[in-house]
Amino acid sequence: MPVLRLRTPRGVHTLALDDAATLKDLLDAILEKAGLALPGLSVRFGYPPRALALDDASRPLSSLGIVNGEALIVSGESTSETAGAQVPSLAGPGRRSPTRATSAALPTVPPARGRPEALPAGKSDERRAKRVRKDIAASVYVPAQSGWLVLRVAPDDNACFFHALNMTLRPTQPGAASELRALVANTIMADPAKFDEATLGCTREEYARKISLPKSWGGAIDALAISDAVKVEVVAVDIQTGQMHRFGEDRGYEQRIILIYGGLHFDAVTFTPIEPSTEISRFPYDLSFDTTMFDLRDEWVLAAAAELAKDLRDKKYFTDVANFTLRCGQCFTGLVGEKEARQHASQTGHSSFEEYDK
Repeated sequence: MPVLRLRTPRGVHTLALDDAATLKDLLDAILEKAGLALPGLSVRFGYPPRALALDDASRPLSSLGIVNGEALIVSGESTSETAGAQVPSLAGPGRRSPTRATSAALPTVPPARGRPEALPAGKSDERRAKRVRKDIAASVYVPAQSGWLVLRVAPDDNACFFHALNMTLRPTQPGAASELRALVANTIMADPAKFDEATLGCTREEYARKISLPKSWGGAIDALAISDAVKVEVVAVDIQTGQMHRFGEDRGYEQRIILIYGGLHFDAVTFTPIEPSTEISRFPYDLSFDTTMFDLRDEWVLAAAAELAKDLRDKKYFTDVANFTLRCGQCFTGLVGEKEARQHASQTGHSSFEEYDK
């Protein structure tokens, strides 16, 4: 029994049809759920989304290329708008697909619409970047192929890396980011050759313990571990430099996920065939119709991600980690940049830092 998902003007619906269902059965169900009239009805599916031919309603559903779990995008005029119009009979005369939403450089890692204006100078980078993230209530996106590549902002809770990963790997489970910490820890423990003490800066046991803590930040090592564990290429686009850091690119994987990195913060990038709303939208997002994993051969995705990063760079959506000012929260020593903070932590064992304006 095929189960289909509908995105209609009335919202998202689920349809369960018989194995012997025809196009007529599908259309009857769509018209009922969506409250639309047949004239002008548009049904799209697949990736990139393509129109479903509605000319022969007697065709079996199995012959249309629609599979179990397929997402259908429905639009048209409501029945109230077409009241009195003659509705034709439904009887009629005798790609590659990236993964949609399913349950399943870096820290040492046409123009977009809906983005906020640049903030005044004088504020520290991370405070400014946080305010920009807070002000991004509407979607930030760029046109790509037959849809839009969209920035999906992760929460500022020291787990943004794992939230961003989770939005791409398990978009229907927004609260499952903590499970990815365990996956990273287990992957590192299982591969002592790749994740040795020299790479980690500590023993594998200590790294696994730290990364499992809810306030520990994720970065390059963790992106590599996730790539190995899930068998996907992880691409992190650095907003400030435009550089693309790629993990697992030489492993022959078939799919990739894309993250946006702003110096101290990670967000996710997804593709939607539906023009993003300008209304307020915040995490957790409804990603039911988003493509969150991309075929490795789809180079247009990387080009669109670079365009999105450039727009965010123009709006100062990043932190300059080489020059921002920090204070040790334990001895109150003033520090400049990530390098000095790391040196101080190594020399003193202190691990609590806070940003401040000079």
